[in-house]
Amino acid sequence: MQRTINADLAHDESLLLKLAHPLLGRGFQGNAKVAHHMKTVVDAANIKAKIFLPDKAYMDACVDVAGVREHLKGKKSSVPLYMIIRVATANKVDIEEESSREISGSVAGSVDAAPAILGLQAQAEVQASNTRNAASTLKIEEECDFAYRIREFSY
Repeated sequence: MQRTINADLAHDESLLLKLAHPLLGRGFQGNAKVAHHMKTVVDAANIKAKIFLPDKAYMDACVDVAGVREHLKGKKSSVPLYMIIRVATANKVDIEEESSREISGSVAGSVDAAPAILGLQAQAEVQASNTRNAASTLKIEEECDFAYRIREFSY
């Protein structure tokens, strides 16, 4: 059995601000944009799921571990704790991830110098942009655990 999972996430935000005064012949414009895109592809072969449903005795034994007791020490209200209850194992896993982030902005202004007489106009604009791209690939040719399901419980 082979299963391929594709996940895409895109998030775009932009802002445009314009101010103009037609009688004075002056104007201002500002623009900002943030874009974030992510893509993940997981390709797994021979998937087996192992489910573990703990009973009360097991849960009590887990809470009795020294590190957990230290974490709970001094807490007055219930504290969320987490336990892995399902594991997905595959004989071969390929994971590809791509992400990009772009931040850009511009500011522009204009002034009419004596528009009724001379008809002159001056404009200025400044733009800046920053883009980051990242890609990673992970290939595992042997049996491995690649996905987990977590259960939250309060103590």
